[in-house]
Formats: sequence, C-alpha cells, structure tokens
Amino acid sequence: MKMKKVMATVLAAAVVCSMAGCGTAGTAAATDSAAAETAAAAEEELFEEETAEDLEEDYDLEEVDTSTNTITPYEGAYTDESNGEVSLFLQAIDSTDGVSVSVGVNQEDGSLSYWEMSGTFDGSRITYTDGLKMIEKMSDENPDEIEDEMIYEDGTGYFEISQDKKVTWVDEKEDAGNGLVFVWDEEMNQQIQEMMDMYSDDGGQNPMMNWIGPYVDSENKDFSMFVEAGGEDTSDCTITVTQETGINQATKWFVEGALDTETMTIEYTGCRKAACYLDKNGNVVSEENEYEDGTGRFVINEADQSITWTDDAEDAGKDLVFTFSFDYENAGFTEEMPEIEE
Repeated sequence: MKMKKVMATVLAAAVVCSMAGCGTAGTAAATDSAAAETAAAAEEELFEEETAEDLEEDYDLEEVDTSTNTITPYEGAYTDESNGEVSLFLQAIDSTDGVSVSVGVNQEDGSLSYWEMSGTFDGSRITYTDGLKMIEKMSDENPDEIEDEMIYEDGTGYFEISQDKKVTWVDEKEDAGNGLVFVWDEEMNQQIQEMMDMYSDDGGQNPMMNWIGPYVDSENKDFSMFVEAGGEDTSDCTITVTQETGINQATKWFVEGALDTETMTIEYTGCRKAACYLDKNGNVVSEENEYEDGTGRFVINEADQSITWTDDAEDAGKDLVFTFSFDYENAGFTEEMPEIEE
C-alpha cells in the first residue's frame, strides 16, 4: 500500500532535491547522467498516491491516532548502506501494529522498479502478504508520459528491523532484497520534517497540503499547473497555470484563493495573467501583464484525483482537467522556487 498523499508529495519533493544519481540493487553499476535524470524523475513515482485510496478504505488515516503504533520509533525514510541507491519508507497505518512499506530502485535503462506492501510489526519484524511490484518507464511512443506495468500482486516476505534502525528485507517472491541493508537517512528525514513543519502545527494542517505539487493536462500538452499551500490553520493556496506558447515563451495565470472543503472548490478573484519569457531552465526572466482582475474557480474531484479549471475572464480553462504529476524538476520545483519579476 502507498502513503497518504500529503506525505507522498513531501517525500517525493525531498527525494528530488537530494538525489545525485541512480543505480540498481545488488551489484549493478551506476548509469550515465542522462539515465540518472530520467530515473530521478521516475523515482518520484515511488511515492505516488494511486493505491492510497485502497489503504484508506481499510484505515481512516485522517482520524486514527498512529502515535501508539509500535512501528512509530522506526517510521521514516531509509537508504541502502552500500551506495544509497535503493530507497525504503516505513509508515504506521493504524493505532497498533499496521505498517505500510515502500521500496524503490532505479534500473540501468532509466525505469523504476518499486514494491508496495502492508503488514504487521511484532517488535522486530514486519510480515506481509499481497505485496505488489510495478515498473514505471518512459513511454516509447511519447517520452513525456510514464507507463506503469504491474508485475505481480501476490508478494510475500518480511522486513527485519534491528534496534539501531537497520532494516533487512527477505523477499520470498523473487529474493529482491538479497544483500540489501537499509539504514536511517537522517538528511532526508530532516528534509521531510522541515517541509511538513512549513504547513502544519498543533493547530491543524492546511487541507491544500493534500493537493500541492505539479499537474499536467493529458489532453492538452501545452498546459501545466503548480499548486502551493498557504499557512497552517488556513485553506489558502496559490496556483500557477502555464501555457507554453513558443520557444522560451509562455502565458501564465497567477491565482490566489482558498479551498472550500465542503464543495472542494477554490473560487478566486484578482487573477494576474502575463506573457512571460523564460530562461533555458524554464524560470521567468521577464513578463508583461495582460490583466490583473481575472476571476474563476478550480474544482477538485477527489474520486479521480483531478482538478478542473473554469476561467471567467476568457474561458482559457475550457475543457482543461489537470491530473497530478511527479515531474517536479520540469515543474520548477527546486530547493528555491524561481522568483517572479514584477
């Protein structure tokens, strides 16, 4: 099973900000830089929320207090101690001993193999059944798309955890964990905590944290979108919609609004539209405003995890339905977001 979308998004961002390369499990050698970049983008999919709905059918993660779960002292991110090229994440899913485990490794061809499983923790061992394995790779027909291939859904095995937070994996299906020893990744866990602290405290989490990140419109390749959450104890957000209009040129709509959690709608006023010129990295270097009084709304469909845009000013959002993408690098999601020149 996979993590809640909030943690999935935050952890994926941390991985992108910290990755330096890629490789395979065991003794496989590291790939060239081009394959590394492809694999880095694919690795983000390790933490995608596609099966989170299945998980929440069994465990209401928003209401269950997981602080009493016996896995709590070991929750977090790990990497293999030999070269740091295989990632593992542990998360409590109920109040007693339920655990979600994710493992991902980049392959030499730039694809990502990942495993998802849920099981129970007895104090030293997480035992699981019905583990799934998937492979994600760039589409041969469209390099901008990622294809999922389900390998199996009947994996069995266990993870052994030592008191010094070292994790070994016995995979009874294909012995994928042979020779791997995962160790606590302090840097990545610190990044995750810092990013989570930006949006939540004892007062409550901004519900837009469930929807932050990059989005794409699969029907119209020219459009993309990036969503950021505002402060804690609010439902504020900022949304940037981008339409590619030429080489190093784009039209951008800058929106500020708040989520109505009953209707799952973000009504907005004061939208700014600008014609922008970009550098080779996609950052805005100059812009010319077209208007600053746009109105409209974004409607979130929780069933299929999509966001529909209605633009009152000129109907630019007609038929645009955005779905989540883990391509943070291409969306400009870096350690420092590019500044917009006024």
